[in-house]
Amino acid sequence: MYMLFGMVFTFFFGVILHFVYGWSRNSLLVAFIAPTNESLFEHLKLLMTPFLIWAMVEYAYYGQYMHAFVPGKVIGLWLGFILMIGLHLLYSGLLRRRIVWVDVSIFAVSVFEPHQNTEQSAHDVQLNKAGLVPLWIHQFRFEHLKNSRHQH
Repeated sequence: MYMLFGMVFTFFFGVILHFVYGWSRNSLLVAFIAPTNESLFEHLKLLMTPFLIWAMVEYAYYGQYMHAFVPGKVIGLWLGFILMIGLHLLYSGLLRRRIVWVDVSIFAVSVFEPHQNTEQSAHDVQLNKAGLVPLWIHQFRFEHLKNSRHQH
């Protein structure tokens, strides 16, 4: 249920955030959390700001009790960034123009996937001395080493 609320919150707050810099009369403080122009990279703030606010709410309620909550959120946010950038560059490169409903649809997908995958990532990530390494990489290495020892 938190995931659904998080998606809705992130989407609608992100849409509203698109206009906040103009409404603030170009406030420098608002520029840190809202896009200041129409560049793709500035628009990543539309995802980042509400996603992080929601993540703090989740952390206060249940995330602090989950072993990999923070790494899962980081992976989810990066996934959203990659989707937003990749899908935008793909469609704008093909069409050579921007279409508002496509931009909004890309934003919706970029909101949905991080929330969807954060729940799974929180379970699939473990911390090690080198930093964040997905569990499947460890499993692959273990299986590879185990199989290579039996072959020799």
